[in-house]
This record gives sequence, structure tokens and C-alpha cells, in this order.
Amino acid sequence: MARARSEVEFGDFQTPEGLAAAVCEVADRAVGAQSIDTGELGRAQADSDSTAGPSAVSAPFAPKAVLEPTCGLGSILLAAIERFPSLEVAVGFDVNEDYVAALSRRLSARHASSKPGLREGRDRPVRAVEASVSTRDFFSVDWASVLRSLPAPLLIIGNPPWVTNAGQGVLGGRNLPPKSNVDLVGLDARTGKSNFDISEWMIDALLAAMDRPGDGLAMLCKTSVARKLLEKVWRRDPSAFGPSIHRIDARRSFGVAVDACLVTFLRHPAGKTSSARGPTCPVYDSLDAVSPTSILGVRDGRLLADLSAYEEVVQFVRSPRSRSAPSFQWRSGIKHDCAKVMELTRLDPSVDQVREGVVGREPGDAPVSVFENGLGERVTLEESCVFPLLKSGDLARGSDGLVRGGRAVVVPQRAMGEDTEPLRGSAPATWSYLSKHGSRLDRRSSSIYQGKPRFSIFGVGPYSFAPWKVAVSGLHKEVRFVLVGPMGGKPTMLDDTCYFLPFGTEAEARQYFEVLSSAPVGRFLRAFVFPDSKRPITAGLLAALDLEALVERSGRSWSAALETR
Repeated sequence: MARARSEVEFGDFQTPEGLAAAVCEVADRAVGAQSIDTGELGRAQADSDSTAGPSAVSAPFAPKAVLEPTCGLGSILLAAIERFPSLEVAVGFDVNEDYVAALSRRLSARHASSKPGLREGRDRPVRAVEASVSTRDFFSVDWASVLRSLPAPLLIIGNPPWVTNAGQGVLGGRNLPPKSNVDLVGLDARTGKSNFDISEWMIDALLAAMDRPGDGLAMLCKTSVARKLLEKVWRRDPSAFGPSIHRIDARRSFGVAVDACLVTFLRHPAGKTSSARGPTCPVYDSLDAVSPTSILGVRDGRLLADLSAYEEVVQFVRSPRSRSAPSFQWRSGIKHDCAKVMELTRLDPSVDQVREGVVGREPGDAPVSVFENGLGERVTLEESCVFPLLKSGDLARGSDGLVRGGRAVVVPQRAMGEDTEPLRGSAPATWSYLSKHGSRLDRRSSSIYQGKPRFSIFGVGPYSFAPWKVAVSGLHKEVRFVLVGPMGGKPTMLDDTCYFLPFGTEAEARQYFEVLSSAPVGRFLRAFVFPDSKRPITAGLLAALDLEALVERSGRSWSAALETR
């Protein structure tokens, strides 16, 4: 079913009433609990054998004002009015005039039906709540002034848009913040990493405007957004806020397959000191959970998914301040950005093809074979330029530790930046094929191809041609290291969604495969990996693993196996 434009452009997922009530209940409980030093909570768990950690202790939270900056039809704002008897002021903003009008009618109806002196459903006196809703564009509001104008303590609550700036740009959407790549450098600012969630910008703007101790914020968002917010807040001042994360079932509530949560922040007084070991954030598996399943935090400048697991394997973690280079280097696979041309399927040669010389080798000629490309074309190419290929999905499906596959890839270079012109003479069929599809290759949008030899690829070097590799998918939540051996007497290539270590022999590869499949590495991954990330495994994460220390622990000698690194 096609999604409505408002849902796509504005990330317009209206909050169900049941979830709205649960959000307010957790905000009441969690923001109060954050008045306790979460650093102590993290240390308690790190020193404990329990992964559940201590239960959060709730303290009363009695906001006098509630603000929903993107209120939509107002289910969360209305739930907050019902939840907090201490409220004096309730304010809602939204860019959609129809939503504002509908919520205004609901607020008026509620006011008219309320019994004098009583809050609906509660047998206690009620202060009159001054409720208002107005049409405002989030990105043109002076939030510092708005927040200071409301009574303290203030609770900012809501469900901001779940949409990226790139998605908005495709639609010509107007619901965009000012353009800035302030947190990005180099290639990150020119490629996909400059694509961010609008909610990240919105919530960060609100947090930056919160300067009164005791004010709180509770927002529904993707868990990846919550982590980015924690990193930003902690970079500015690691002791400014007490945070928490409660996971939600987004498929059940919104019908979308995304990892989402309720993230809360309590503004601490200026001068409050954070844990000397680094800031922390308890993570709960659901809105109903009262004990965290893990403690997220920062150690040695790294954001960690599970501090308890980290403490168990800290001896196998390379310090980011280490000046010595590791004895190995994780490599990513081949990047070509033109799968229809560069990725092939090897066809079984027919008797007629062999008889006609299409497959095989004539005297003085290079061996050739027949393949089919992504355009459905049958092509004849030199074997010297075509190699077996595995992708991340192939690695994830490997069950016996040794992976095989049926794809192939054109490899026109042996090293990055190598001149491709010699292919005219050494591999004329491949040169002719690439030239035929040159316009497709020339249109590759990534700037990394600019100024490079025609038909260039990336992620290729002597390491690519090592006969044995230990590889891992960068994309899958369940992390599994696998052995990759030669196919048809040729080294197997991996694509750029994979990472690998190269080896000269099967015995050496198996040695490190066993080490990487050990329990300490499993705990290391639990400490470092955020499964909901777009790419849970990265080269930087793998580089943090001290493989030399692990090999020494296993009683094996450190081998000079990585000759092709």
C-alpha cells in the first residue's frame, strides 16, 4: 500500500493512544529515576555478574508545564495532561494547520466535559490546566526563548518526524532544518553519511536550548538517533543530562520495521560532576521494564553498547591512544558501484561453445569463459580478469565455516589507481566489454572515481588475491566469522559490505578463524556492536580488537601469516 505524502515528507506517524499513555508513564518514572547518578548505576553493573543490573529507583517528577513541539493530533499531549496532576500549562505546536484545528477542538471538548474541581477519573482536586495549541514551524522557532517562558520544571515530550533529510529532498519537502555538515569531515560530508534523521536535529536543538536544572525531555525516536544524541550531548558536557533508553515495538505501534525507543533526558545543575570513568545510560528492553538489560556508555572515547561485557574483555581491546600499529589490518572488499556490469554469473559451457572456441583457449590466447551480467547479456571474458565473488549475504548464510558461492566479479586492476589501459592488449575481450558499458561506469556518482583511470575499482590490492581469508559481513545483526577459500583455483573476492583478514595458507586461516570464533570475541562484539546500526560491523570496530593478545591467550604463537596485508 502506498504511503501518504504527509507520512513520507513529514515522517507523520501519529502516536496510538495506548502508546501515548505508556510514554507518559515511563517519562514520569524514568525522568525521576535519572536524578540518581547513572554513573553509579553503570559502575554497579560493571562490578556485577548480572547483565540485568540494579533496578532503577524512581523519584517523583512533577512538571508544572508540558510542551509537545510536534504535537500532531495530540495524543501524547492529552495523555500528559491526564498523567501529571501538577501541570499548570500545556502547550502544543505543529506545522500542520488541520492537526492544530483538530487538537484545539479536542482540548475544548475535554475542558467542557470535565467536572469542576476534579480531574477525570481521579478523586483529587485539580488545578486548572492552561492548554493551548498553535501552528508553528519547528525550524523557525527560538526554542531557548520558548522554554524559558514556560513554568519550571518543564517536560518536553513527543514523537518528532521519522524521516531523513535525503528523503525530504527527493520529495522537495519543506520540512527541513538549515543545512550543515558541522559534525562531518572529508568523505563523510560528501557521501551518504551526511544523510541524517530530521528528529536527530530537532531533539538536539531542544536539548541545546534546555538550560534549567530539573527540566526533562522524553521523545520517541529511532534507537540509532538516540545514540547519536547521547554522543552529541556527552561531547558538549558529559554531566549536563541524566539519560535513559526504553525500547519500543515500532512494528506493533506504527507498522514499520525499525528499532525505536523512548529516550529521556533530565537536565542536571551546572557543575555536577559525571563519573570519572565516563558517562553512562541505562537501556531497558521495553516500556514496562524496571531494570536495565545493559548500560551504554563511553570508555576511552568509544561509545559502547554494553559496559559489563566491555569490562570482561578490556584486556583484548586496543587503546585508541596506542601509537603502535597492529600487526594486521582488516580490509574491506571490492567497491565498484556498477553491479549490472561488474557482477556476473558463470555459465556452464556447452559442448558447442567449447567446439567453437568460445570457451577454452586457442594457441597464444588467454583462457576465456562465458558469463551473464546483470543486464541479461551473455559475455565472453578473459579468466585473468574475472574472479569468484562473495557478498555479505553469502557470509551470513555460511553454516560450516567455509563459504562457497556462484557469483563472479570483473577485476580490471591489481591495485587501486593502477592504469587500466594495458587491458587493451592483455585482455581485449574484457576491455571491449568494459568499453561497451563505459557510459554506465563513467556515470558512477561517487566522487572517489573522479580523476582515476577509467573503469577503476576500490578496495583492491595484494591482500585481495590472498588464497585464504577470514571474513565477516558488515551488515548483519548476527556476527559470524567465516573461512573463505579459493574457488576453481582462483582467490575469492569479497564486496565492500564485507571485511576480511588475508592468509597464505588454509592452516593459518583456520588458526585465526578459531580465535575469532572464541567466547572472548563474542563478548567483545556484545560490548561494541549496536545491532540496529545500518552497518553493525566496521573496520574501526574490528581494529579495536587486540588479535595478538587473543592469540597469545589461546596458547598459539603469533604468525607472520599476513604477508599480503
